[in-house]
Amino acid sequence: MPNKKILIIEDDRNVNEVIKENLRAEGYLTVSAYDGAQATQYANSEKPDLITLDINMPAGKGDVIYERLKKLETTRNIPVIIITAQSPENMEKIIVDKNIRKEDIFYKPIRFEKLLEKINMYLGGREGAS
Repeated sequence: MPNKKILIIEDDRNVNEVIKENLRAEGYLTVSAYDGAQATQYANSEKPDLITLDINMPAGKGDVIYERLKKLETTRNIPVIIITAQSPENMEKIIVDKNIRKEDIFYKPIRFEKLLEKINMYLGGREGAS
């Protein structure tokens, strides 16, 4: 499998690092962004195969970043997986307003094996990965 690149958009550096380490251990290339400005810049310049996005972000809330990524021609077709500490009830309005698939939302604390299954589904990762 060719190395696929994942952009991790997460302002908490510790969480970002944990996601990055886990993805790299699975053979994925990673790029980290820590705020909304970096997120859009890196999504355009790095051309990732998939994006993980924290919905609570400084300098551009995650829902605004999501909307921006889905409107830009260069990024609109990149799968985006939402990671959030929000409750499902608080996410409901964002899900409806932004047309986000519920199965693309992962609530903190993240169960990495489930996140990896979703990533592998999108990127054609190793068979039998769990």
